Amino acid sequence: AEKILAADPFNYYAWMAKGNYLSSNKRYTEAIDAYDYAAAIAPEEFDYLVMKAQCYEETDQHDLAVQSLKEAVDKAEGKQRSSIAQILANIHIEHKETDAAVEALWLSVQAQPRDNAVLHNAGITFLQLGHNAEAITMLEAANEVQPDDTATLIPLADAYSNCQLFEKAAATYEK
Repeated sequence: AEKILAADPFNYYAWMAKGNYLSSNKRYTEAIDAYDYAAAIAPEEFDYLVMKAQCYEETDQHDLAVQSLKEAVDKAEGKQRSSIAQILANIHIEHKETDAAVEALWLSVQAQPRDNAVLHNAGITFLQLGHNAEAITMLEAANEVQPDDTATLIPLADAYSNCQLFEKAAATYEK
């Protein structure tokens, strides 16, 4: 990256590579600086924000990590938006910020409403958070996209059971 930057100091990808190298060597403050250079070159991009968030989390700057990820979600579209929102949800879960995690999960689903993996992951996460009604909604939608997938049916049956929908749970377990 250094050779490329010497020849072309406005190379976005070289700044990203430098930031990634610095981050992998736990030089997070320097990595953030490299990502800031990348941002100045290509502010329309969003991957630098995700990488900065990772550095912020590693240096216990949770609020800045969340801010960076929210900016990235706003810039990204489709599958990438969904993936970043899921990362944001996971960070909120890690910090026991359930309401913010739920909000991020919904952003993830809104970005990819017919993606089985997104629906399944959101359903599992809602189930783990104790949000059984949302888990049922997501897992039923995942089952519509990919019917009778046991990876979806088992947690769906668990969510039905948690909501005391025992007949539905039994019928789902039987599938």
